[in-house]
Amino acid sequence: MRRLAASALGKLAWLGVDQAAAVAALAPVMRRDPHPQTRQYAVKALKAYGAAAWGCLHDLHDMARNTSLAEYLQRDAAAAAAFIEEAVRIATAAAVQHCQRCNVLVTADEYARAQQAFQRAFCDRCFDEVFLAYRYDAKFRIIGECQIQPDFYLPEVDVYIEY
Repeated sequence: MRRLAASALGKLAWLGVDQAAAVAALAPVMRRDPHPQTRQYAVKALKAYGAAAWGCLHDLHDMARNTSLAEYLQRDAAAAAAFIEEAVRIATAAAVQHCQRCNVLVTADEYARAQQAFQRAFCDRCFDEVFLAYRYDAKFRIIGECQIQPDFYLPEVDVYIEY
């Protein structure tokens, strides 16, 4: 149940929840939960909060270097730390970014998310439109337990493209 709660908090990051409260709730789960998968979900959720999770960087770096932890937990902690550091760097530099589709100002977290997914600057609205328009290298179950990783998936027309 805690794993699902951590996952849900991560998904709420995109909906404008109180970021400080969410990070405060996730941090102890990331640090001390007895179940590695629950800790992993908390790490992934903290990543979604970008610069707001800067206070967790030290713990994330420690987790990434801790060889007694599961490899997937180390890997996800390193990825979250890198993402949060980039969001902090952008916020600190006070870089003014504009969405490449609609030209509105883009927050540091929006910019970091879009850069990671598309290497482009998108606001959250345009990010969602672009992400839903196609997904690059996403894994999808096709038949039974078989998974394929097509180059693109177009969800509006349920088409997989291998190029």
